[in-house]
Amino acid sequence: MLDFIKKYIYLVNKYNIVEIILGKRVSESIFKTDLTEEAITNIISNLKQRYIKIKTVNYTNQIRSRGCELIELINKNFTYTYISINEYFMSKSFIIQNKILSVDKTVIPSYTEYDREETLEILDMIVHNIIIRVEKGDHYKLKIIINKPCKVEKLQEILNVINYS
Repeated sequence: MLDFIKKYIYLVNKYNIVEIILGKRVSESIFKTDLTEEAITNIISNLKQRYIKIKTVNYTNQIRSRGCELIELINKNFTYTYISINEYFMSKSFIIQNKILSVDKTVIPSYTEYDREETLEILDMIVHNIIIRVEKGDHYKLKIIINKPCKVEKLQEILNVINYS
Protein backbone atom coordinates (compact mmCIF):
# COMPACT_ATOMS: atom_id res chain seq x y z
CA MET A 1 0.00 0.00 0.00
CA LEU A 2 2.74 2.48 0.96
CA ASP A 3 4.68 1.70 -2.21
CA PHE A 4 1.63 2.59 -4.29
CA ILE A 5 1.12 5.86 -2.37
CA LYS A 6 4.82 6.80 -2.61
CA LYS A 7 4.67 6.25 -6.37
CA TYR A 8 2.05 8.99 -6.88
CA ILE A 9 2.01 11.28 -3.82
CA TYR A 10 4.71 13.63 -5.09
CA LEU A 11 3.08 13.94 -8.53
CA VAL A 12 -0.37 15.06 -7.36
CA ASN A 13 -2.00 18.34 -8.33
CA LYS A 14 -5.60 19.50 -8.80
CA TYR A 15 -5.94 17.44 -12.01
CA ASN A 16 -3.97 14.38 -10.90
CA ILE A 17 -5.18 13.21 -7.48
CA VAL A 18 -4.76 10.26 -5.17
CA GLU A 19 -8.03 9.20 -3.56
CA ILE A 20 -8.29 6.72 -0.69
CA ILE A 21 -11.79 5.35 -0.05
CA LEU A 22 -12.61 3.46 3.12
CA GLY A 23 -14.82 0.40 2.96
CA LYS A 24 -14.68 -3.35 2.75
CA ARG A 25 -13.35 -5.64 0.06
CA VAL A 26 -16.10 -8.10 -0.82
CA SER A 27 -14.27 -10.04 -3.54
CA GLU A 28 -11.33 -9.71 -5.92
CA SER A 29 -13.09 -7.02 -8.00
CA ILE A 30 -15.85 -5.73 -5.68
CA PHE A 31 -15.31 -3.06 -3.01
CA LYS A 32 -18.21 -1.86 -0.83
CA THR A 33 -17.85 1.77 0.30
CA ASP A 34 -20.85 2.00 2.67
CA LEU A 35 -19.92 2.96 6.24
CA THR A 36 -22.10 3.19 9.32
CA GLU A 37 -22.90 6.46 11.07
CA GLU A 38 -21.14 5.10 14.15
CA ALA A 39 -17.92 4.43 12.20
CA ILE A 40 -17.97 7.97 10.76
CA THR A 41 -18.62 9.48 14.23
CA ASN A 42 -15.67 7.52 15.69
CA ILE A 43 -13.36 8.63 12.87
CA ILE A 44 -14.34 12.30 13.25
CA SER A 45 -13.88 12.19 17.04
CA ASN A 46 -10.44 10.53 16.62
CA LEU A 47 -9.42 13.29 14.22
CA LYS A 48 -10.68 16.04 16.54
CA GLN A 49 -8.81 14.53 19.50
CA ARG A 50 -5.52 14.34 17.57
CA TYR A 51 -5.58 17.58 15.56
CA ILE A 52 -6.35 20.98 17.06
CA LYS A 53 -6.51 22.85 13.75
CA ILE A 54 -8.97 21.23 11.37
CA LYS A 55 -10.52 23.42 8.73
CA THR A 56 -14.06 22.25 7.97
CA VAL A 57 -16.42 23.10 5.12
CA ASN A 58 -20.05 21.92 4.74
CA TYR A 59 -22.00 22.04 1.49
CA THR A 60 -24.56 20.22 -0.62
CA ASN A 61 -23.50 18.59 -3.89
CA GLN A 62 -25.94 17.48 -6.59
CA ILE A 63 -24.27 14.82 -8.71
CA ARG A 64 -25.19 13.37 -12.08
CA SER A 65 -22.86 10.80 -13.56
CA ARG A 66 -22.72 8.85 -16.78
CA GLY A 67 -19.84 6.46 -17.27
CA CYS A 68 -16.63 8.37 -16.49
CA GLU A 69 -18.35 11.75 -16.78
CA LEU A 70 -19.46 13.67 -13.71
CA ILE A 71 -21.63 16.79 -13.57
CA GLU A 72 -21.74 18.54 -10.19
CA LEU A 73 -23.84 21.43 -8.93
CA ILE A 74 -22.18 23.09 -5.93
CA ASN A 75 -23.40 26.50 -4.72
CA LYS A 76 -25.23 27.17 -8.02
CA ASN A 77 -22.05 26.44 -10.05
CA PHE A 78 -21.95 23.58 -12.55
CA THR A 79 -18.73 21.65 -13.16
CA TYR A 80 -18.17 18.94 -15.74
CA THR A 81 -15.38 16.46 -15.01
CA TYR A 82 -14.13 13.53 -17.05
CA ILE A 83 -12.43 11.04 -14.73
CA SER A 84 -9.96 8.40 -15.80
CA ILE A 85 -8.45 6.05 -13.24
CA ASN A 86 -4.76 5.69 -14.02
CA GLU A 87 -4.05 2.92 -11.52
CA TYR A 88 -5.58 1.51 -8.32
CA PHE A 89 -4.67 -0.62 -5.33
CA MET A 90 -7.22 -2.51 -3.23
CA SER A 91 -6.65 -3.80 0.30
CA LYS A 92 -9.20 -5.32 2.69
CA SER A 93 -10.33 -1.90 4.02
CA PHE A 94 -9.04 0.70 1.50
CA ILE A 95 -9.13 1.28 -2.21
CA ILE A 96 -6.51 3.74 -3.41
CA GLN A 97 -6.89 5.30 -6.85
CA ASN A 98 -4.73 7.61 -8.91
CA LYS A 99 -7.25 9.67 -10.90
CA ILE A 100 -6.64 12.00 -13.82
CA LEU A 101 -9.31 14.74 -14.01
CA SER A 102 -10.28 16.82 -17.03
CA VAL A 103 -12.41 19.72 -15.78
CA ASP A 104 -14.56 22.08 -17.87
CA LYS A 105 -16.73 24.78 -16.32
CA THR A 106 -17.96 26.30 -19.58
CA VAL A 107 -19.08 23.45 -21.87
CA ILE A 108 -21.31 20.98 -20.04
CA PRO A 109 -22.99 18.20 -22.04
CA SER A 110 -26.69 17.65 -21.54
CA TYR A 111 -27.92 14.09 -21.44
CA THR A 112 -31.44 12.82 -20.99
CA GLU A 113 -30.36 9.76 -19.01
CA TYR A 114 -27.71 9.37 -16.31
CA ASP A 115 -26.31 6.31 -14.56
CA ARG A 116 -26.58 7.99 -11.17
CA GLU A 117 -28.32 11.08 -9.82
CA GLU A 118 -28.10 11.98 -6.15
CA THR A 119 -27.78 14.84 -3.70
CA LEU A 120 -25.07 14.52 -1.06
CA GLU A 121 -24.31 16.40 2.11
CA ILE A 122 -20.55 16.91 2.19
CA LEU A 123 -18.25 17.59 5.13
CA ASP A 124 -14.66 18.40 4.11
CA MET A 125 -12.03 18.39 6.85
CA ILE A 126 -8.58 19.61 5.87
CA VAL A 127 -5.55 18.38 7.82
CA HIS A 128 -1.97 18.93 6.53
CA ASN A 129 -3.38 19.89 3.08
CA ILE A 130 -5.13 16.51 2.90
CA ILE A 131 -8.90 16.56 2.41
CA ILE A 132 -10.89 14.08 4.49
CA ARG A 133 -14.35 14.04 2.91
CA VAL A 134 -17.47 12.57 4.51
CA GLU A 135 -20.36 12.12 2.06
CA LYS A 136 -23.87 11.49 3.30
CA GLY A 137 -26.54 10.38 0.85
CA ASP A 138 -28.39 7.10 1.16
CA HIS A 139 -25.35 5.89 3.11
CA TYR A 140 -22.10 7.31 4.50
CA LYS A 141 -18.81 7.28 2.59
CA LEU A 142 -15.36 8.53 3.61
CA LYS A 143 -12.65 9.60 1.15
CA ILE A 144 -9.17 10.92 1.71
CA ILE A 145 -8.22 13.16 -1.21
CA ILE A 146 -4.64 14.20 -1.84
CA ASN A 147 -4.46 16.96 -4.45
CA LYS A 148 -1.28 18.69 -3.23
CA PRO A 149 2.11 17.08 -2.66
CA CYS A 150 2.63 16.11 0.98
CA LYS A 151 4.87 13.91 3.07
CA VAL A 152 4.00 10.23 3.23
CA GLU A 153 4.53 10.35 6.99
CA LYS A 154 1.71 12.93 7.38
CA LEU A 155 -0.68 10.73 5.37
CA GLN A 156 0.36 7.65 7.30
CA GLU A 157 -0.28 9.54 10.55
CA ILE A 158 -3.80 10.47 9.40
CA LEU A 159 -4.50 6.87 8.37
CA ASN A 160 -3.36 5.68 11.80
CA VAL A 161 -5.61 8.24 13.52
CA ILE A 162 -8.58 7.14 11.40
CA ASN A 163 -7.74 3.54 12.38
CA TYR A 164 -10.42 1.90 10.22
CA SER A 165 -10.35 -1.84 9.61
